Amino acid sequence: MTKKPQPTPERTVSIVDVAAYAGVSISTVSNVLNCTKSVSDELRARVLQAVDELQYEANTLASGLKSGRTNTLCVIVPSIVSVFFPRVLRGMQTAAAQNGYSLTIYETGEDFEKERRTIQTLKRLRADGVLLSTCCDPQENAAYIDELTQLSIGGKRIPVVFFEEAPREGLDAVIVDNKAASREAAEHLLAIGRKNIAYIAAPMHRFMMGKKRYEGYLAALLNAGLEPDAKLVREGDYTPQSGYREMRALLNSGKSIDAVQCGNDQMAVGAVRALKEAGLRVPEDVAVMGFDNNFPGTLIDPPLSTVSVPKQGMGRAAVELLLWRIAEGENAPARTVKLETSLLVRRSTDPNATSEWDLNDW
Repeated sequence: MTKKPQPTPERTVSIVDVAAYAGVSISTVSNVLNCTKSVSDELRARVLQAVDELQYEANTLASGLKSGRTNTLCVIVPSIVSVFFPRVLRGMQTAAAQNGYSLTIYETGEDFEKERRTIQTLKRLRADGVLLSTCCDPQENAAYIDELTQLSIGGKRIPVVFFEEAPREGLDAVIVDNKAASREAAEHLLAIGRKNIAYIAAPMHRFMMGKKRYEGYLAALLNAGLEPDAKLVREGDYTPQSGYREMRALLNSGKSIDAVQCGNDQMAVGAVRALKEAGLRVPEDVAVMGFDNNFPGTLIDPPLSTVSVPKQGMGRAAVELLLWRIAEGENAPARTVKLETSLLVRRSTDPNATSEWDLNDW
């Protein structure tokens, strides 16, 4: 690298300075920052190091007028206070910054109409792409999904990448196999001898994820020769309060229950509290299984068995997929990136399991 240029009040660091400092051409710097052409990992690393050390800030207004891009990606999530999304957003922020993009984050509060209004707002802001965890019902709102696949403004296509779950096949998405992972969790409960397994579902009418996780639970029961009992199924709303409420309703139903599987960790935490208040032991009387591997599940007693979802990896992969789509254009076939999950057995299902606090996300 050449001698490091020093910015002054009269002169800011330019793309020419970055190219000279990194020992590459100006077009290479532009390709790295705007993802217009692929470059080698070695060149990309040199350019990004130069950008970081020189504290280079691209003139996004000028480059946007020339290229039609703003180097801005918009993220739409149901909740910014949920313990699930901060790690996803961190992964997105890291990947976006490494590629010269910034993020604008919007919350819908799980309100579909607010999601639709937000999409219209993003069109006016001329975002280069959208990362969306949607709360639409894919059957009731099929026309809306069609609109998302054709999203554009002024003739410029605005690609959308879904994450967590895709509302239907044939869309750019970063997901996990929610059905298979939920089935594995239920099979664990069956393997430890539980037969009367209740289920507290994540919302199934607005979120494909909740529906897929419930289908996994049903598949495990049917494969084991057990007839699902509708009276053992309740639907929560992701919150620990709903897990507590629905667990109490299950206990008051008079049905025999020796395990409960929940659509996410927050509801499982609420279920544990309800069981303890009822004088029941976890897992000796009722085993409890969560989903997502959010850190509060390691802080309760007993620590929560769960399915671990690679949240930060999901965020990185979603940005990378969106940047690929921006570079390739609308004619490239849709891509679905499926990330691996893993079953984590803790003391809420196995009293002999080794459990440790997870304070990494605090």
